[in-house]
Amino acid sequence: MGTWNVTGHPLVAKFYNGQYWLVQRIGTSPEKFLVRGSEMLSRSDVTLTNSSYSSLVGCFGWTYSAYGGLQTPNSTQFPTPAGWQYGTEPDGTPYYTSNGGTRMSAEEKVQYEAEQKSLSVYPNPNAGSFTIKTMLKADSKLDIDLMSTSGKSYSSTTFAGKEGENLIEFTAPANTSAGMYIIRVKSNEGVKSTIVMIAK
Repeated sequence: MGTWNVTGHPLVAKFYNGQYWLVQRIGTSPEKFLVRGSEMLSRSDVTLTNSSYSSLVGCFGWTYSAYGGLQTPNSTQFPTPAGWQYGTEPDGTPYYTSNGGTRMSAEEKVQYEAEQKSLSVYPNPNAGSFTIKTMLKADSKLDIDLMSTSGKSYSSTTFAGKEGENLIEFTAPANTSAGMYIIRVKSNEGVKSTIVMIAK
């Protein structure tokens, strides 16, 4: 349905528990997602694939109107569907992971592999210090953020990127707890993101 520009993650309509829900897909192999309020479709930092989708806000199981649909439903409001496992982000945001994994479509696989070539993190997992590798077609300032998959920023920095391969040493704040995070890199070419696992 669209993309949340903050993380670069797709927003997708899914049918669970007898009704449709707007979800933010945070992984594809295995599939992982957060349930979002459908009010997210009217946020200014969301790019819709069809502008008419903004009229569908009331058609989903969770709308949430206090702040742009960012609040996720609790486990009573959204029971864990069959075939999925419940987990929580370091900031307490609930997410769901496919038990059996999912097969990516050919298009998704090509896109995923392209993203991995243009932005990666190593070692991964790590203890909070790692190297970000990103490719640029031309010189550009890089805005780098360490974020939770729900969009909370933990650390931000800038880097003078050069055409070609860029290697950036990054250290998470000392109080960053273990868990799954996003590294988001903004440049003149757009926004790229990848998952980093911090294990302490």
